[in-house]
Amino acid sequence: MPFGLRNAAQTFQRFINQVIKDLDFVYAYIDDLIIASSSLEEHKQHLRTIFRRLEEHGLHINVEKCVFGAETVEYLGYKISQKGFAPLPDKVKALQEYKKPKDIQELRRFLGAVNFYRRFLPNAAATQAPLNKYLKDLKKSDKRPIEWTNEATEAFERTKQDLTNATLLAHLAL
Repeated sequence: MPFGLRNAAQTFQRFINQVIKDLDFVYAYIDDLIIASSSLEEHKQHLRTIFRRLEEHGLHINVEKCVFGAETVEYLGYKISQKGFAPLPDKVKALQEYKKPKDIQELRRFLGAVNFYRRFLPNAAATQAPLNKYLKDLKKSDKRPIEWTNEATEAFERTKQDLTNATLLAHLAL
């Protein structure tokens, strides 16, 4: 399916969800699949099952893009293992090194990137409140310079520090 077409990604997501709907060990985000197995033997069985299912629906995989039997994988911006998931270290490093934004648009960009990992940040709303005050009632494209207060500077640094201290989150027990 050509993904440049309008709604192609959503259509394919619905399709792949139907393909794997009864397989509780596989998760899909468009054309990225992740298979969770308890052991190598179970993983081999899961792979046979998913390969058969994909073939039944006329789907093919690009083996060069696959990682099989890994105990840790990077998936959709997270590092995932049997123990849980955490932010990708290179993304955290980039945010740690983020310079203090000069204007509203840069601040909005920073907060957007940080909030992707919000679930790892305790009290994120309270910590970021002084930063969010700058965004109130402003358009997304606003490039107005920021006049930093001590409170906002502390909130910016604290937000980066909290992300640095982000801990592994356990998988939800179902």
